[in-house]
Amino acid sequence: MRLLLAFVPLCLLAQSGLQTPDLGWMLDQSGSLRPVSGAAGSFVVGAPRAARVLSFSCSHGACVAKTRDSLLFSGATIPAPPGPAVIAASDTDAALYFPLLRQFAQLQNGALQKLEWTVDGELLSMAYTPAGFKFAVKREAGIWITAQDGSILDSLPPAEAVLPLPDGVVYATPDELALRRADGSETRFPCAGVKELFAMSDGWIEARSSSGVFALRTDSGKERLYLLPQPREAGAIACPAGSGAQLALFAVNPDGSTGGQIQATDPLGNVAAGDTAEFRFRVCNQGSAPVTVVPAISGMGFTIVKTQSSYILAPQNPLDIYIDFEEPQPGSYKANFQVNNISTVLTATVVAAATLSVQSPCTGPDSTNTISFGSVQSGQTVACAFSLQNKSAQSLTVSSVSLSGQGFQFAQIVNAPVVLPAGGSFSFTVDFVPGSAMVFSGTLTVDTRSYPLSGTAFVPTLPTPQIQFDAGAPASGQQRIVTMSLPAPSPVSASGTLQLSFKPGTSVVADDPSVVFAANGTRAIPFTIKAGDTEFLLQGQSGAVFQTGTTWGTISFSVSVNGPVAGAATASMAIPPAPLAVDNAIATSRSGDLDVQVWGYDNTYSAGAMAFTFYDLNGNVIQPGAVQADFTQQFRAYFTTGNAGSAFQMRVSFPVTGDANQILAVDVQLTNSAGITTIQHLNFQCAGGTCPVTSQ
Repeated sequence: MRLLLAFVPLCLLAQSGLQTPDLGWMLDQSGSLRPVSGAAGSFVVGAPRAARVLSFSCSHGACVAKTRDSLLFSGATIPAPPGPAVIAASDTDAALYFPLLRQFAQLQNGALQKLEWTVDGELLSMAYTPAGFKFAVKREAGIWITAQDGSILDSLPPAEAVLPLPDGVVYATPDELALRRADGSETRFPCAGVKELFAMSDGWIEARSSSGVFALRTDSGKERLYLLPQPREAGAIACPAGSGAQLALFAVNPDGSTGGQIQATDPLGNVAAGDTAEFRFRVCNQGSAPVTVVPAISGMGFTIVKTQSSYILAPQNPLDIYIDFEEPQPGSYKANFQVNNISTVLTATVVAAATLSVQSPCTGPDSTNTISFGSVQSGQTVACAFSLQNKSAQSLTVSSVSLSGQGFQFAQIVNAPVVLPAGGSFSFTVDFVPGSAMVFSGTLTVDTRSYPLSGTAFVPTLPTPQIQFDAGAPASGQQRIVTMSLPAPSPVSASGTLQLSFKPGTSVVADDPSVVFAANGTRAIPFTIKAGDTEFLLQGQSGAVFQTGTTWGTISFSVSVNGPVAGAATASMAIPPAPLAVDNAIATSRSGDLDVQVWGYDNTYSAGAMAFTFYDLNGNVIQPGAVQADFTQQFRAYFTTGNAGSAFQMRVSFPVTGDANQILAVDVQLTNSAGITTIQHLNFQCAGGTCPVTSQ
């Protein structure tokens, strides 16, 4: 049979040929589901797509997530039994297990259908394989990996978390993460405290621990554990589940987090006569449609402040409502507080209060009731005398006097309650004893009144820090470690921030967003050092992992110290231009077409020139030999509009005249300004009757 390749229409698909590589999904530490893209070791974590997610499972073609009472699948929200779920997603549907009901189900065509499956023991996790589902089951005798028919495939030692794979299993011990293949071979990674494992996509597993969120690559020959960046959403507020109605009203804790749901009566406690107390409530729209929120209050001394009279609240969003209360006369007060159809009675008690004064060297209380201890050298003490005075015509009782905040302490025990006769007073002393160079804050609380305390400590000059990197030649696509040290023991405890910046070596892009610290997904990380130490702690660790991205250029580091320092500490790491890096490649034979897909990155942003050489089933080159192509314009357009550095996923399609199954393999040559990368003998999947998974 004569085989012809139609080379003239050879093209890189203009609309779908280049795209940001999607590595899968992750569940961040706040419970939000986020997309992960980029290249291995230079991850880009996207904005949250769903909140309050309990579990999830993703394959190459589908992703299913479980919230409190719903499933999220292909953009749809599907009602589901309450509580957690064990999920195993395939490319088209998913199998689920609801532990509270001990019930299996199948998600297919957007609907849940019960499955009459059973397992002998506690189901920990499951996974889809072409041969059927695999289960991780905990029994009295241990943990077992079983097939869908109940046959035992493997047994495991005690594990904190388990997730079966099509060709093995991943399990977590207290100190390690283990990847066991079907032949019994194991690869272990130091990773303490992993409690949950989720399938991010084919070949990637998320490992969640108290120290961070990690991504384990399970592709054969490419096994590696990475720390995923953890973005911090400024101002993000999560609403807990309410009563099931569209609107739910909650209290707000002092730290800004959401408290308990408001009941029919809400006691606000005691308020000092003449003081203004602010109370904060949070209304949450738990429905699927916007709603107009109209708050109202009726009662002596109560006023709604800093809140619009009406507000259109989007689905799954919160709105904070602030209420001020002030009355000069002691007594009991109440008000009717209503938000749409939610109503509650607020109660408050006004009590008489003593007047606080302070002597030099301290100053205050000022208009915000703040008392300042001024500035003092670290390790020294500032003592300030306080006095409580009863300026009323009747005696009053001070029930409690308390102090909080690092660096502040009572000089002597304060015994309460204290009865102050009319015109009487009571004195005590507070010491400010700072142990390090920083701004200190505390709170003095006298019954219902709170007085913020402030003080600043200065220290001897810190020697210039030294910045070091772990060994190895710098390159794109790496996760490196930076450490900080001093040439001699530190004369003082200190803190500050290590910052990084990036300057690309190319003019095609202005930045690479994947050049970040992996611990927090930003370009700044806090550090501390204790007096007498020579090594700094970076966010509590001896070193900080940072990503080198996928762009050649220079990563620069600088230090900002909260205190005096002898000199500026800087360091830089030069990332050289390199030939195009291939992360994965697949050749596929379709009816009438041959597809060559490549995942990788080009840190020079100059890719375009390519050559393709095809081989028949006997290993002979198919004439006319190497097929040349130039996709420079398509790559340039992609790079200038993307946001994932130079990471790409491309597909080149070849129309074929004749029997495509007579083509066995292809050599791919990729050229950029730094050199040539060659993928040798990439077998076509399903060509000649064989279906290799990946060849590179």
